Amino acid sequence: MLTLDENDKVLMNPVEEMKLLRQSEHVVYRDHVISGSSLTEIEADLIEVKVVFDLTKTSAERVGLKLRGTGHEETVITYSIADQKLMLDCSKSGKKTDGVRRAALNAEGLLTLHVFLDRSSIEMFANEGQVTMSSRIYLMQGNAVYKVSHFVTGIGACKHRHTGII
Repeated sequence: MLTLDENDKVLMNPVEEMKLLRQSEHVVYRDHVISGSSLTEIEADLIEVKVVFDLTKTSAERVGLKLRGTGHEETVITYSIADQKLMLDCSKSGKKTDGVRRAALNAEGLLTLHVFLDRSSIEMFANEGQVTMSSRIYLMQGNAVYKVSHFVTGIGACKHRHTGII
């Protein structure tokens, strides 16, 4: 769904009808501090992940999500705090060429990632549609077990306000 913010910048967010596909909701973390990484496993063909990172009191260099299939397959979303760059890396999800996307994003203290993942694609909406990225993914096996890992790199920890897997 396309909208305009107060500065007439185009924002892109998921359409409301996506909510009709939800079958259950799991709040994995609420007001949790992470240092290093944290892993959650879920068995599903389709997953929706919403995570909010509080960047106001962190000395971390990067924060993000790793969405893993089987074996060495993974799709990684990384936000570089100092560079204010968001990256979607699908190079280990069957997209060795043209598998990395990057965009500038001034997170202004909070980074919200809203991710939809199915058997062959990923769609990511950051900070209420300020940045959106999508890609095809080509997983080797049709296994419907996804592992969602939150990570912080560099020295320090980051407060993690909320993660919901739907």
